[in-house]
Amino acid sequence: MKVGIKYAVFLIAPIYALTGCVAMANKSEGKWFNQEEFIGLEDMSSSYSALTLAYELDGQDGELIEFGGCKDVEDTAEADVVQSQFPLFKKLYINCMGAKYFHMGSVAEKDYLPDDFNPKLVNQIPASAVPNRGGTSLEASGNRPLAEMQGVKVVNTEDRVFTLNVETTEVDYVLLSEVDANNDGFQDWVLRLDWSQSDSFGEGTDLIVLTKRAKSGEMEVLIRHP
Repeated sequence: MKVGIKYAVFLIAPIYALTGCVAMANKSEGKWFNQEEFIGLEDMSSSYSALTLAYELDGQDGELIEFGGCKDVEDTAEADVVQSQFPLFKKLYINCMGAKYFHMGSVAEKDYLPDDFNPKLVNQIPASAVPNRGGTSLEASGNRPLAEMQGVKVVNTEDRVFTLNVETTEVDYVLLSEVDANNDGFQDWVLRLDWSQSDSFGEGTDLIVLTKRAKSGEMEVLIRHP
């Protein structure tokens, strides 16, 4: 299975000291979806209901579970999938949610999000834009920049992907879509967060939608799927 490139965040050295960054390709005109990151996608189609998949997972009953579209994914309970493939099913589900926001969203009228991924980006992403692993108050972090959190370090940045270490968690931030996800006129980033624990076997996938409503405003988490 394809896995997003990794990026980590630990604030030990200045963020600006990061080297080897790759600027994001020119921002898309209209709506854009990162089909390369959707494993099993056959046809994005013109609507969410018509999107087609070719994906299989093992069921708890010993039978294969076949997914021909995202409706099949939504209709499948996590408990129906063998435990060893829970992470694969969760990533498939999150990719479908990203596709849903793309198809249900619109072309933005205003776009105040950054033009590319670079070290300064970590100084704009809100500290609440981290995986929801329980026991951490996401609300308490407010919209202060992620770079201000203790124990955050940028590991890598590439086109439409960056990896951060947040304490003992390594997080891949994968840009799934550029779209006005909630149809409020402003451009949003739909991000998939693939995370793993360095001190345990824990891993998972979240989805967040980031937005920025003014040129001088702060980036904020608009939507979250745990």
